[in-house]
Amino acid sequence: MRVEASLARLALVLGISMSVGFGCAKPPPDPDGLASQARSLGMDYWQADQLHCKKGDCVDWYRIALLERGELRVDVRTPQAAGYAQSLYVRLTASNGQTNIADAVGGGTTLRATADLQPGTYLVSVGSLDPGRAAPLPYDVHAHLEVWRPPPPPPPPPAPPQPRFETLDSEVLEIERHRNEPDAVLLSFGAQFGVEAGQRGRLKNANTTIAEFEIVDVYPDGSRAQLLDYPTEKIMPTTVAEIDVPAGSRAAVPSPPTPPQSEERPTSEPPDSEPEPAGSERPWLNQ
Repeated sequence: MRVEASLARLALVLGISMSVGFGCAKPPPDPDGLASQARSLGMDYWQADQLHCKKGDCVDWYRIALLERGELRVDVRTPQAAGYAQSLYVRLTASNGQTNIADAVGGGTTLRATADLQPGTYLVSVGSLDPGRAAPLPYDVHAHLEVWRPPPPPPPPPAPPQPRFETLDSEVLEIERHRNEPDAVLLSFGAQFGVEAGQRGRLKNANTTIAEFEIVDVYPDGSRAQLLDYPTEKIMPTTVAEIDVPAGSRAAVPSPPTPPQSEERPTSEPPDSEPEPAGSERPWLNQ
């Protein structure tokens, strides 16, 4: 009987001790409650987590590695039915966990922190604004990087409009003197440059126009022009004739065909002269 009583007393003491011990036990440490314990957060998928301040979990830390420059967006949402995003905060910091970059504080069911960042490592903390809350606070976190792309170069400026005409220059080869009408001149440009009868031009001394003319006859390599009025200055060897022809006329004129070259045939060499007999007039050949 004494043994049974002793065993019962021991069991009672152990039960009380265990119940007291469990009632006073500290909550387990938060595995991601410090910046140094930040967990990796991937891109473009929702990751579920929760806060529970009663158990010592009032903040979660995440680590994001950016390989490219861009706009980082971190979204945190809470269950639609609960609507307690106002109890959360989202903070984006540098890799030391102290240099603040962007914040998003409660409102509705979704929070967003946004920043334009260079490649590097950054930290995100999701915390509770209600440390006295007894119930857990579930949430989902999501990260997305809008990669920065340099703007495309501006379009090249439009090409300048092509000129409708191009100016041809010619020397005055000859002057035809007329008694009762203006003279005519023979010019060096003709059909080879796209010149046509009826086109008009001008004679110039230096930069001064001294007369205008009209093409009346066109030859393969020259033309004849009739002056439309009497020259205001004397036509000199340095006088230049100018005419405006449609752009591309010169290129449109086909080049004259190249005459086929006749094959050179080797000419036959004259037959060798007969050797001189010994004892001829040049005896030194026989020495």
